Formats: sequence, C-alpha cells, structure tokens
Amino acid sequence: MTDIQEALGLIARGTDEITKPEELEERLGLKRPLRVKVGFDPTAPDLHLGHTVIINKMRQFQDLGHTVIFLIGDFTGLIGDPTGKNVTRKPLTPEQVQENAETYAKQVFKILDPDRTEIRFNSEWLNAMGSAGMVRLAARYTVARMLERLDVYRPLMHFAWTQVTRPEEETQPIELQALAPPPSGLEGSFTLYLSRYLHLVVDLSLEYRADAGGSIVIYDPVTEFGDGRNGANYGEMGPAPVHYRITEDRIFKSGDLRYFDHPKFGVLAKITRLEEPEVDRQEFELIGEPGQ
Repeated sequence: MTDIQEALGLIARGTDEITKPEELEERLGLKRPLRVKVGFDPTAPDLHLGHTVIINKMRQFQDLGHTVIFLIGDFTGLIGDPTGKNVTRKPLTPEQVQENAETYAKQVFKILDPDRTEIRFNSEWLNAMGSAGMVRLAARYTVARMLERLDVYRPLMHFAWTQVTRPEEETQPIELQALAPPPSGLEGSFTLYLSRYLHLVVDLSLEYRADAGGSIVIYDPVTEFGDGRNGANYGEMGPAPVHYRITEDRIFKSGDLRYFDHPKFGVLAKITRLEEPEVDRQEFELIGEPGQ
C-alpha cells in the first residue's frame, strides 16, 4: 500500500462521503502540505463534544503534514446565518462574537497542533467586499444551487411532457393530475401557447392546514382563506385550510430556465424545443417549505 493510499484510508475513516476522492488523491500526490479549511460559527461560548469529531479529523490531516485553517464566521455571526438551518441564527453583537472567538481559539488547541494551525476570520474579506461586492457574489448563486439546499426547500414533484405549441385561442390548459400524481393539497394546471414568443401560464393552488392545536392570524394579500375570503380581510382560524396560489404568465425562449416564485412554494420550469418531431418539452420541479 502506498503512502497516498494510507493517507486516503486515514482521511476516509469515520467519514460519510468524500465528494471528489480522485481530486483529493491527486492533491495528496503533490508532495506538499495542503491547506485544509474547517469553519465554525461563534454562536455559543464553547465548543461542544460534537465539534470534536471534525476537529479530530483535522488533527489527522495535521499528522499527515498538512495545515488546518480554523475559520471563524464572525461576519456571518453578526448578521445571522441560515446555513444548514431552516431558520436564521440569532445575530450576535460584536462583543459576543469576539468573546466566543477567543474562547474557541483557546479550546481548539486541546486537539489541534498550534504549529500547523492558522486561525482566520471570514470578516477579513467579507468586510472589504461592501454592498456592491455582495450583490455581485449573490448574482453568482443560482436558483438551482439554492434548491440543492434541501434544508430550505424540498421537492414536491418533478415531471415533464411534450406537446405541439399552438396559438393561445387553440390551446387548452393541461391539468396537473394528468401529468403526474400530485402530492396532497396541490392542484392546478399549466398552459403552454405560442404567440410572438412561447408563453407558459402556471395556475397552481397549494392547500396548507395549520396546526389544530392553536389558531393563526393571517393578513396576507397573496393568501386566500379556506372559506373563500381573500387576503384583503383578516381573521383567526384553527385547523381550517389556507390556500396559497400562483397565477402567472411568463415568456420563454427555448432552453430558458424560469422560476415562478411565491413565499410558500414555487415552480422551476424549462422548455426545450425538439426537432423531430417539432414539439416542446417542459420540465418542472415544485418546491415548498419544509413540513408542507
């Protein structure tokens, strides 16, 4: 067994997945120390037992001769970071962040080798970005990438179909139930027609039932009450259903990916022109908040 194989075996021990094992093997073969990053949010004053799992893994990298970058998320701690959660962490004061960060720095060296550890803060570069830099960074983060974070959204269904596109007056809506069995509470239709451009009309309704253990006060212009009252009114309701609805007509070009947005659920749609025969194919993924 080669040194690289032994190193891979040690690194893989106790892990769930190595996303790019071939690339890791290639880098281990460079015969130079790697810089391995591990990030922690200073949301509590102490590291706990669960942290020691990943910290011990970082120590294994150090035992192999590599350098660990212990990255403290002080910038995101100040604004509240939703990473890995379905709710945003409570923002901390600068004093709290600094105090927690100093505690982390002392505790981590009970496991890590100080000579092979660099302690860094993400404010070092995020503070310097400014608002314009943040907007440019956000522009690189696609809807598809966000949907990968299933702690924020979960797929409700995925389906596709083919059809010949015709003018609006010659096109009938396609019911959701005719395309694929929808989850409970979701119903509606899609209409694809051809004008100067391709148009897709999404008309969907999602029924949400509140917890029967308490009442909910709703005042929302995009919400319809279960008894037919619209969001211009408000009132209390217990287990009665609330219906959220998307009704939107969007222009498409072949190959375009569009997102139909709503606070509670959405539709990701792509239309592709097929040459033989000349029909259009639609691919959709519906997403909703966790628990819906």
